[in-house]
Amino acid sequence: MRDCRAAGEEALAKAGVYEEHLALAGLEVRVRFAGERLRDQMMRAFVHVHSQPQIPALAQRQIPALDVVVWDSVRSGVPLPAEVGPLTFHVRRGLGQVQQEGAVLSLFEGMDQGLSMLDSHSRKALYWLPDAERLAEGDRAAPLRTVLNWFLPSEGRTVVHAAALAMKSGAVLLFGKSGSGKSTTALACIEAGFTYLGDDFCALTIAGEITVHSLYCSGKVFERHLAELSAFSPLVTNMNALASEKAIGYLAGENGAAVEESARVRGVVMLRGKGARAPRLERITPAKALLGVAPSTMLNLPGPAGSQLSGFAELVRRVPCYEMELAADIRANPEALRALLESGD
Repeated sequence: MRDCRAAGEEALAKAGVYEEHLALAGLEVRVRFAGERLRDQMMRAFVHVHSQPQIPALAQRQIPALDVVVWDSVRSGVPLPAEVGPLTFHVRRGLGQVQQEGAVLSLFEGMDQGLSMLDSHSRKALYWLPDAERLAEGDRAAPLRTVLNWFLPSEGRTVVHAAALAMKSGAVLLFGKSGSGKSTTALACIEAGFTYLGDDFCALTIAGEITVHSLYCSGKVFERHLAELSAFSPLVTNMNALASEKAIGYLAGENGAAVEESARVRGVVMLRGKGARAPRLERITPAKALLGVAPSTMLNLPGPAGSQLSGFAELVRRVPCYEMELAADIRANPEALRALLESGD
């Protein structure tokens, strides 16, 4: 990783350092972007957790919990170092497979065509991508998700592939495989008055009261649902790309929805189908819920899983779990979730 870190520092020197501090799940993360354009595009999803350089609880450390460098080769003129090897080498080893050498984790991601690296001993990470002008959907809606998935468990956080919505009484987590309706239901809940913590990836703290923490303020839906989401539609920033990707909007800010940074978890809901005349909720056992919670997260967030499994098991043991069949009319589903949160079960 030494050569990659040196390349990142060179890119910062050439393209200009744009430093941001994020308050993520009670931890301070410093991100240094090589160039203003790269910073502006990737920070939109983090605007609700943008912080001052020190979180009071961490003031004695004088350093962030995680230090990340982000650069691209086109803007900075700095290529990946030879130690990384050509893309064909990673394809042969299994593109999308996490590589580990000592304390260093790395992943060449096919979807975003980027390289994530984390040194867990030094708490330093980097993310490289080819061109800041051609960010993939994942880089815009959920930037640095692989690095955060590796790092947060070392600080007692569990990363989950779930949507999270809240009311005054607490939050509900929506789990399900990609395409199950998490994002669409989450955005429909916002239009019904819920506050928002995320539609795809969130973090949990399990010690004490189980709490969900927002990582991103982005939302994503297929174009066909925009007509049903009148409040979200004006926030979409990629209208010219909907033929090849989901509509992406950012919910924080003066024109967005209420985004909450954290909330107590009151329920876990597994989405098991859609198209019913009316939404249906059924209580399920922790064991059945775990079969849905764990595989979904591990498939979408590749990495060492041991530290995550205990968090998943504790979540479903301590929080009521349900299966839900979604109604065909997406506007009908929020009321079922509202009733669940208000029931006090």
